[in-house]
Amino acid sequence: MDILKCLPPEISIKILAFLNLCDILKCSLVSRYWYDLTNTNSIWKQFWLADLPLKKSNSSKDFKWIFQPPCEWKLYYLNHQKVINNWIDDRYEKHEINGYVYREHSAAYDGRTLVINNYDSVVVYRVEKGLLLPCQNLSYKKCESYGCATNTTYIVVKYKPCIIIYDLMCDQYKVSHMLYLNVSDCKLMYKNEGKAIEEFNAEGSLGPFALNFMGIIGSTLYIYMETVRTMYAWSMKDMVCLTEIKFFVANFLYDNERVYVYCIDFDNHVHHISVYDENAQKCYTVWPDMNIGDMHINNHLLVAVGDGKNEVDVCAWDKRTGDLLHSKRMLVTLISRLHPKNDVLVDVDYAWPFQIKEVFAYNIEDNEIVWRKLAGGVGGYRDQSDIHSIVADRFLIFRTYSRRRFDIHDGKRGKYLYSLYGIDTNYAFISYDVLIYQNKKKCGKLVVHIYS
Repeated sequence: MDILKCLPPEISIKILAFLNLCDILKCSLVSRYWYDLTNTNSIWKQFWLADLPLKKSNSSKDFKWIFQPPCEWKLYYLNHQKVINNWIDDRYEKHEINGYVYREHSAAYDGRTLVINNYDSVVVYRVEKGLLLPCQNLSYKKCESYGCATNTTYIVVKYKPCIIIYDLMCDQYKVSHMLYLNVSDCKLMYKNEGKAIEEFNAEGSLGPFALNFMGIIGSTLYIYMETVRTMYAWSMKDMVCLTEIKFFVANFLYDNERVYVYCIDFDNHVHHISVYDENAQKCYTVWPDMNIGDMHINNHLLVAVGDGKNEVDVCAWDKRTGDLLHSKRMLVTLISRLHPKNDVLVDVDYAWPFQIKEVFAYNIEDNEIVWRKLAGGVGGYRDQSDIHSIVADRFLIFRTYSRRRFDIHDGKRGKYLYSLYGIDTNYAFISYDVLIYQNKKKCGKLVVHIYS
């Protein structure tokens, strides 16, 4: 007797939702009816990590005569597994393009749209099924661009005299409006008429060349101007400034829903981290009793790492509520990185007595080492090196400067996978399924790896 067939499908799906991924896959093999029950968005959406790009994989044609095609959220999950397998196997599509990525924010990527500086213009690409598809060139009076951000709906470009906001309309990006700072009152101003934008005189404004941080949440642009020590939240939809955060901003992070701003009040010698949503509403503020060297976020934690060398203070809060979960001393350094999924800090150390590099993961909850591996595999090395990033929620990118290479470790257990050679590690951009680096043999050329 099939008990699930005796229940309404809605009830059966709610029961199956309590199972883990492995059990769901087993249930999908029981019968066609069970497959249909498990092949629903409500089941597969719970296995998705919120900050990953939503990219669909092609559904298999082999089983269409038996089963329905996978649901939308299952396709997202399948594509993510494809990206992971491609990183593990060093499998990618290679492209070579004009451009450079030597400045912070000189490339931007949201999982679909890739924006790259190309000297006096910005080039927009779509990344689909391993392909890098050129879409459009953006420019403003042949001014050099200093950075960019995108969420596909909008592209924001920092030019020397101003900031231009482009809106996606009918598959083409059109100038929506321009932002600049008024010298007299340091207010963020805008122009949205084509003639006024073209005739804009930068002498009456504070240009964005001193702009340090920029991020897009929905239709809200967060930008920090160091010259006036103010972060602005600007509604690109309504063309209005939502709030001004008047502090020295030492660090700035954001995910799909919120921004995390590390502020320093020099007058009162106070450090704090404030969290804001898309509407520029403050969600909460935390006040760690230490000098913050760096801060990190993952799927559910906000972590502040103290300033130090061998042992530092670490505070961890619930990212949603701001509740303090952990406050302790840990044997990690300032350059440690928070794992995107697991509550561990990944760091680099010398292996005594050989003085070669080791990569290790430290559990925040119990202060225990989860794994420890030689950097770069068997033999290791002593070269100047550090952790560049953790990509696709799993893979540790470890760079060594003198050998111009990236070592790829599986962040799950620390296993060394392989190395990528001939990379100028100072000028590289890595995000999810995209790796971009400078081609030193060809001036002005970028090599792009697509892992999806």
